[in-house]
Amino acid sequence: MSSARVERLLRSTSAKLTAWYFVVFVASVALVSALDSSFIAEATRAKERETMSAHVAEYRVELEARGVEGLARAVTAHAEGPREAVQLRRGGDTLFEREPAGAVPLERLEASGWRVVAVHVGGDLELRVGRSDDAEREILGRLRDASILGLGATLLLGVVGGAILTRRALAPVRRLRAGIESILASGDLAERVAVRRPGGA
Repeated sequence: MSSARVERLLRSTSAKLTAWYFVVFVASVALVSALDSSFIAEATRAKERETMSAHVAEYRVELEARGVEGLARAVTAHAEGPREAVQLRRGGDTLFEREPAGAVPLERLEASGWRVVAVHVGGDLELRVGRSDDAEREILGRLRDASILGLGATLLLGVVGGAILTRRALAPVRRLRAGIESILASGDLAERVAVRRPGGA
């Protein structure tokens, strides 16, 4: 086999090994990143649901104990600025309402991406609480941006790491080829190819 053909074979093998390493490395990192993102997203949603449930329970207790005035005090104490809307209705009448910024009717909030929970209190009273998902989307947006940056760094690391590992893996083959070419060029059949022992000895 000619030297040129051997060199082409080595380059082809090197390219294939680099490609396989790159694919496996990037796929592994992408899988771990996706799992992490999924867990963080679910934890964020769970925290929002927990906060909303706690507020609904607090408002209900205050309403049952102190009426509309107690509900108003509890909403003032616990509602989080423009992120929360509260409404108390009896039939078609609104007895209490705290609207979010922009004065969007609570009935339309669900269509705007808000979570709305309705509970019945004392039979004919309906307490409705809505929470914006802006904070959740902000956290998940930052997580997505960080994942994109991390994936970019991973791609670069995969290419560099694959090239280095492939070069090290094929180094013995290159040394063998160089030794054979040296023997063929000198015609000295007594010459031997140097062998590197494990551990660099």
